[in-house]
Amino acid sequence: MPEDAAARSRPSEKWAVADRPKNTNPAVFGVAGAALDLMEAAGDTAAKETAQALGERLRAVRREAYALVDEVPAGERLADRLPVKTRAYDVLRAAPTAAIVAGGGRASGLGSPAQRLAREGLFPVVRRGQTADVRSARLRALRG
Repeated sequence: MPEDAAARSRPSEKWAVADRPKNTNPAVFGVAGAALDLMEAAGDTAAKETAQALGERLRAVRREAYALVDEVPAGERLADRLPVKTRAYDVLRAAPTAAIVAGGGRASGLGSPAQRLAREGLFPVVRRGQTADVRSARLRALRG
């Protein structure tokens, strides 16, 4: 991207130092929750059961992430923050994917909220996940 097209630019080394101690971006929970809402509204039993199971995972990881923000000073327990962020990204990947699966072929159309949420779900993963530590943890998690 040309430099003049960017709204703001910061060297990645400076950005990474400020980003490293942070918890999961709250947008992760909003996007995943919106995808689960789509599944709940679908009227399909399998979609609702899947939404409920993913919803439990989402609530659990959100509680952990918010506890780290509310109860632990910034910059402390960094070793605890990264696994929570990784688990949150796992739910963020699964929820919109499940909404697309539940919606079938029509869910991949440009007018579909499910595909929009899938694309929105990639933004925090890329924007908030490009430090070397976070990227490595995500790739390890994706390998299984």
